[in-house]
Amino acid sequence: MITWTARDAIQEAREACGGHGYLKASKLGDLRNDHDSITIRCYEWLMCYLLETTSNHINHGMQNGLNRFDARNNAQVYGAGEVSLVYAEYFCITCFIEAFKQPDITLEYSTILRLIFEVYSMLCLDKHMTTYYVGGVANSLKFADLIRMRLLSKCGELKDISVSVADALAPPDFALNSVIGKSDGLLYENLQNVFMINEGAFERPTWWKDIVITKFKSKL
Repeated sequence: MITWTARDAIQEAREACGGHGYLKASKLGDLRNDHDSITIRCYEWLMCYLLETTSNHINHGMQNGLNRFDARNNAQVYGAGEVSLVYAEYFCITCFIEAFKQPDITLEYSTILRLIFEVYSMLCLDKHMTTYYVGGVANSLKFADLIRMRLLSKCGELKDISVSVADALAPPDFALNSVIGKSDGLLYENLQNVFMINEGAFERPTWWKDIVITKFKSKL
């Protein structure tokens, strides 16, 4: 679950950088490849619903002649696979809540951590929106509107401190090894330097003849 979340975050960062995010030198492509009680109650309902759905799928398969292995295997999609991911998200969220409530966390840091928690938890709830409606816990547009409006509101609050949060969490330059992610903030200067010092930057590529149209002499 952590790697999937990191993958999605890298992809968002890549797209936010526009065309620069797709440069080899940015390394983003390489990186990609290589309210408390309400949230908790929503996740507890989601886990119970998915567990019941998975159990029903397995029982239905066995009643139709499948052995236990095949019945369990067929219940992975929209069942056991999803409930595993949901439990991992639930575990992370509950641990996070306990972490920013610790007495050694100052009010300033606790406020920022709570804000990050709310953005992440609302994003997770929005991701499982379809299941909430299929399961019947949500039966009007109000549920989706509340989740999404709160997510947008918290993103707006996070915007003003996002650079500081990113700097606090960012790995050192040598580990990130990204020309557009350096801590000095000199994006275009760093890009230009990479272009200038890259081997063969001012030479023709080895395959240049393959794209040149040869002029044929007339036989007349």
